[in-house]
Amino acid sequence: MTLSFYQYPVFLFLCQNFLVISMILRVKLVHALELIIVSMGRSLFNLPDLKK
Repeated sequence: MTLSFYQYPVFLFLCQNFLVISMILRVKLVHALELIIVSMGRSLFNLPDLKK
């Protein structure tokens, strides 16, 4: 893959920020999974059949 002089800074910028972007996405994904698990747990424990 050959990069021109103008494409090279953009390529470096993407490479340098790839770790940051992936870390942010991973944190958001884990947070979303925690919210889903917590809400599922609450709905399971709030079922009227389990309170009998």
